[in-house]
Amino acid sequence: MIERQDAVCISIKRSLWRRNALFWGSLLLAFGVLIFLYLGSQVPADLCVTQLFDAASGKPVALPLQRIPGRSEESVIVLQHHFRIDLAKTPRPAVYLGEAVPFYDLQVNGRNLTSRADLQKRDRRDLAPHLHALPMDALHAGENLLILRVPLANELSESRVGMLCIGDYDLLYGIYRANWWRRIGGLYLCLALFVVLAAVALGLRRLSPAAPVYLWYVGCLLLMACRTGYLVAGDMPGGPLAWRTVSDLSIVLLVFALYQLMASFWGIALRHWGLAWLVIAAVLQVSCLWSNWNLRLPNLNLAFWLSIAAVAAILMRHVIARIAHAPAVERRCMQWAMLFAVCCGALEAITYRLDPRLRLVWIYPPGTAALALMFVFLMLRRALLGSRLHGHATQMLRRDLDRAMAPASMQSAEVWKSLSSGLADRERQRMLHDIDDGFGSRMLAVMQQLKHEHPESRLNVDISRALLDLRLMIDAMEEGSALIDNAFNTLQLRLQGTLAAAGIHSHWEMTGVADMRVRNRRKLMELFRCLEELLSNVIQHSVASHVLISAHSNAGMLVVRIEDDGRGMSAGAIHGCGLRNVQTRMRMLGGTVAFGQGAEGRGTRVEMILPRI
Repeated sequence: MIERQDAVCISIKRSLWRRNALFWGSLLLAFGVLIFLYLGSQVPADLCVTQLFDAASGKPVALPLQRIPGRSEESVIVLQHHFRIDLAKTPRPAVYLGEAVPFYDLQVNGRNLTSRADLQKRDRRDLAPHLHALPMDALHAGENLLILRVPLANELSESRVGMLCIGDYDLLYGIYRANWWRRIGGLYLCLALFVVLAAVALGLRRLSPAAPVYLWYVGCLLLMACRTGYLVAGDMPGGPLAWRTVSDLSIVLLVFALYQLMASFWGIALRHWGLAWLVIAAVLQVSCLWSNWNLRLPNLNLAFWLSIAAVAAILMRHVIARIAHAPAVERRCMQWAMLFAVCCGALEAITYRLDPRLRLVWIYPPGTAALALMFVFLMLRRALLGSRLHGHATQMLRRDLDRAMAPASMQSAEVWKSLSSGLADRERQRMLHDIDDGFGSRMLAVMQQLKHEHPESRLNVDISRALLDLRLMIDAMEEGSALIDNAFNTLQLRLQGTLAAAGIHSHWEMTGVADMRVRNRRKLMELFRCLEELLSNVIQHSVASHVLISAHSNAGMLVVRIEDDGRGMSAGAIHGCGLRNVQTRMRMLGGTVAFGQGAEGRGTRVEMILPRI
């Protein structure tokens, strides 16, 4: 028995280790793939320009060029760059503009490469990278002049010129395509995914119209789409500042919506202090946003993003602590996706001040997309399990109905009574086996660990008694315990080994109870507990070597006796907690219990008389 328990404990530890390794390994792999995709295509440093000249002041301006203080007499900054290019080595020259340039006017040797650009337009921007082929007839063999005009309006974008590179078109084209996908193409894919997931959620809602989880999920998708749509939007009626306000507020509201979604999905009761904490955090975050918008404090924008990540991480820990009842696969999926989304947002905020080639910009939408995919997977899983359970129940009911309706003389009330009884018995047996296999095995492993780490602790005895009580309860509910004779035989199998381990020889007698049926399993369970309590007293206090347990029928009453050859029972022992529990249970069963001396004045004799159970 001990070897089996040790094996169970080792098996559980190995299973936990494998699950943890799979969890963290998959999370690190996902981050590695994401970072590789975002940093896989970088422009060679020797092709990139490190500074441009401000035409107004004649001073060099280092790249990347960030927000520029407003000039009352100017609305556009004019930047110049003189360069030479070897046409023999570079047969197809091109100019690559990376990072975020809202819109611009680009000229090379007086040739305008962006003839359709309108620098006075204030409701349009373009945050994608750009590639312009340089016309050969406009280039000189010696020095060439590049002129770049960029609007000064701060609400268009924080960056003005991130990267400017001149080199071979084929080389720059591959880098341009890769950066276009990581900056714009991936966001379009996220938007398309949000639309598909919203359609799936609305379809699932038709199966359960009363469930609020689907509406909260669609609300989360809309808030995720607000931020993603802001990043890819070109035309912005009403002004970019209004669109940015909606985008940033959607990030604040998303945390609250996720909390509501998880609460409705796992049946978590929302607490007032938790909601108040979210409201306070949201107020502080909006204050950071307002200060950044009006006072132009970029560090507050970083603080805003990091606070969002921190609140989401705290929320994740709070939810995990309250969904212990949920299946392990659901807890693991939620933890994985939340960690992935939180780390994506934090990495975007932290790397935003790095060199443009090293920035992990706009990985927040893929992080939220992973979160959305996780929740739709869990909802589909539950829907499929519910459909499978419904189909299985329907099949079982149809089969039982066919069997029950076979005898033509059976009345409809008897048919339904038989059906409901059969279904209830099967479900009860399934639940009892699940409890025994799951909870019982885990408690055995815990008990073995306690024996190794704390051999002197009384918890081992308490856990053993708790497991014995659990198994007695399961035995009382088993189908085989419908007869008193079978029930006592099962009880004998459970307790005989415990008595023998204590050095007590037990003798069991059943007379005239073979035909007595159990009508109330609850009463049988209480009787088992009484017998377990009395035999526990024999083991602990009697110093007996033999004990007799007998059961017989007397005038329709069930009489159960326990008699040992120990040192007897003192006058005050009846007032102990255990024996008082026996008296209380017997009164609840409508029976009586009497304590006295055993045969020849030795030991203790307990007799319980109760109506048929």
